[in-house]
Amino acid sequence: MIKLIATDIDGTLVKDGSLLIDPEYMSVIDRLIDKGIIFVVCSGRQFSSEFKLFAPIKHKLLYITDGGTVVRTPKEILKTYPMDEDIWKGMCQMVRDELPACDYFAATPDFCFAEDGGSPVFHLLRDSYGFEMREVDDITRLDRNDIIKFTVFHPDKCEELCTPVFIPAWNKKAHLAAAGKEWVDCNAKGVSKWTALSYLIDRFDLLPDEVCCFGDNLNDIEMLQNAGISYAVSNARQEVIAAAKHTCAPYWENGVLSVLKSFYNFFNFLKKKYLHFCKTLCIISFVRVTQIFTQMFALLAHLVEHLTLNQGVQGSSPWRRIFVPKLIYQHFKRSRIYSGFFFTYLCLYTSVFTFYLFYLSKAASIASITILRALILAYFLSFDSSTCHGA
Repeated sequence: MIKLIATDIDGTLVKDGSLLIDPEYMSVIDRLIDKGIIFVVCSGRQFSSEFKLFAPIKHKLLYITDGGTVVRTPKEILKTYPMDEDIWKGMCQMVRDELPACDYFAATPDFCFAEDGGSPVFHLLRDSYGFEMREVDDITRLDRNDIIKFTVFHPDKCEELCTPVFIPAWNKKAHLAAAGKEWVDCNAKGVSKWTALSYLIDRFDLLPDEVCCFGDNLNDIEMLQNAGISYAVSNARQEVIAAAKHTCAPYWENGVLSVLKSFYNFFNFLKKKYLHFCKTLCIISFVRVTQIFTQMFALLAHLVEHLTLNQGVQGSSPWRRIFVPKLIYQHFKRSRIYSGFFFTYLCLYTSVFTFYLFYLSKAASIASITILRALILAYFLSFDSSTCHGA
């Protein structure tokens, strides 16, 4: 079952470059988090941009930023995947020489460097996406070891321009992926969104089958392929739709929101069924334990009667020494055929619901285990009154 949900932003939840999102996303995600789901924003955006977009619930989320190169909580960075300096500086020089129509920027975990504060890419990132920007004269002169992403930009056909020369030159030295028509993101070799998600999966001791992902572009393909459940919005590229296990409505119809709401409704359905089941088990357990104590006190009463008033009388019950463990064993042999199937059914039913609800409520899981233990105890201690009589 789902324990972690990760979603892309641009083209998946909102229009590219927008900081406006349907407020209902916040309430639904918040309710899912309250159910125990780990919710991860997984985007090519910078942390500051993701943080602003999810402002109402920003402190409850985990963040994978800059195309999988940074993993962080709202307060601290957990993991970064920096690029080799000679790689990103070499890319910068090639864009200058071979792609004069394109612009570029280099990103650190907290802000981005661009060379022209008046350029379209500088204003787009700062004003539309909400990035923290720094203007420098020459990116290649920066002496930094925390550059985690280099991005090539063109307003209409970045991937088309990069395909002939740039991508073949660097494809084996770095991880390159188109992130919409305007961007080609370059990460350290082997680093993608799925790399960052895998780090979180290991950190929380999860399985890929317990992860659900949403995406729309080429930089989402790997995580859509590897997650147990994955959705591509219907406005995604065909390669992305083919990689995902399911498809949902486009971002302008809030397709991801509809899926998240269906998850929440399903969890509520399970919870109601589970609570009803727990009530039934409690009643069964109470009745059976009451019967057990009644039989135990009956045995004690018979013993008192025998030792005080009817010693040596064979009609008295019990009229000879009673070995309780032996009686329990005898009852187990006699009753296992009759109650074995019912007991197995209860155990399996309880285990299934415990499995489904473990990630929803630890208290519910503890209650399930407690009830199961009570049933086991009741089963092994259950013996009818006829067993209490000597034979």
